[in-house]
This record gives sequence, C-alpha cells and structure tokens, in this order.
Amino acid sequence: MTTSPNMVVDAWRAEGSDKRLLDFLAWWNVNGSFIIRVAWQGGPRTPAEQLALWAKGRGLQGGKWVIVALKDVVTWAQGPDDAPHVHAGAVDVEPLIEGRALDPKEGAQFYDAIAAAAVAKGLVAGNNWAGVKKDARHLEVPNFRALPLYSNSAELVAGAVVLGLALLLFFHA
Repeated sequence: MTTSPNMVVDAWRAEGSDKRLLDFLAWWNVNGSFIIRVAWQGGPRTPAEQLALWAKGRGLQGGKWVIVALKDVVTWAQGPDDAPHVHAGAVDVEPLIEGRALDPKEGAQFYDAIAAAAVAKGLVAGNNWAGVKKDARHLEVPNFRALPLYSNSAELVAGAVVLGLALLLFFHA
C-alpha cells in the first residue's frame, strides 16, 4: 500500500476554522496535485489580530485612516463583522513548490488550481475577485457573517484578567 505525501503543510494554523474549510484542506491533503501551506496568520483571527493586520499599509493623515503603502495592505475588511477570518470562516493558503512558497504572480497557475478546487467544493476564492482587492491566497465560506466571532482561550483569559483588574479598581476606589 502506498501513502500519499502530506499535501497540506502547517494545517494547524487553520485549527478552529469552519468545518467546510477544514474539509477542503483534508480533501486537498488526499487529492491535491501539489503541496499547499496554510499561510502565517492565515486561519482564524481574534478581532485584535485582525485590527493589527488592517493597520498595515495604512496611516493617519488629517485625522483619517488612509492607505499609505498599497503593497503593505493585508486586508480590506473594515471591521470584525466584515472579516471572515474573525468568524473563523476563511483560510489563506499558498502553494509550496520545491519547498518555496510562491507569490500570486509567479504561481498564478497554482493559485488558479487551488481556487478552482475550492469553488468546486462550495467555497469562495479570493483569487476570483477583481481589481486591487483580489486575494489569491484567500478561501472563505459563502455565509461567514452568520458564524460567531472567533475567540481563542488566551484572549478570553486576558480579557477576564483585564475585567477583574477593572472591577478591583472600581470597587476599591
């Protein structure tokens, strides 16, 4: 009996994602024709993580947030409700060819193959979006806004500590 190579690398980064995304990664692991990797910060994100990524490529000018470096913009989502990663409804993947992650320009045919497979499995592929908002690495479930906001245990513990300290200060004041 032969075993197929692991066709999905760093799948742990997608832990906590919607089952449809995890099912796609499992399907690719068996049926994919090349290796893909779940990108750094490519799985579920807390609202704080999303906000930090949103700020990349942007800066305050005249009291308003504006794009100052388009090449550095990571996300177009305007807030947690608009961000599929914050609902655990998206993953970002990239092809690994000869051990190297390809960017969307040099690996267009690989991103096209990932997008076609994802769409065939009922997902939305950012590779199919038009214009500047095209996101070749991005796969999402079509109804992500119906999913609850993602939170990890570390964020919940940190929030509880902050709340506890605030209550302690309030009642001792």
